[in-house]
Amino acid sequence: MVTKEDFGKRFKQIRLEKGVTEKEMGKAIGHTEKYIKNIENGVTLPTLRHFFRICDYFGITAYLFFRFDIDYPILFNELISECEKLNDDQKGMILNVTKDMIRANERRR
Repeated sequence: MVTKEDFGKRFKQIRLEKGVTEKEMGKAIGHTEKYIKNIENGVTLPTLRHFFRICDYFGITAYLFFRFDIDYPILFNELISECEKLNDDQKGMILNVTKDMIRANERRR
């Protein structure tokens, strides 16, 4: 179960990934800086309608918001979106390069 605090930490993490202040984000989604801070501090949760507006602002799905194992959901979503534009051969090449990079990182450890 996700607590208000967990939600707030994730919310702040993604806001920082987007590179916007509480004030900028509040204005963009029709709320105040205080509202954004209250979410980040685990004081309140957004309504479902506002949550989807927030996800839309971040450019991610609700599913990606709750994928706590993905540290950079905005970047992840952008990467997936760009890969969808590739043909099958190009996707295979990207997959092979990614696997090579993972193996190289594992050898360094």
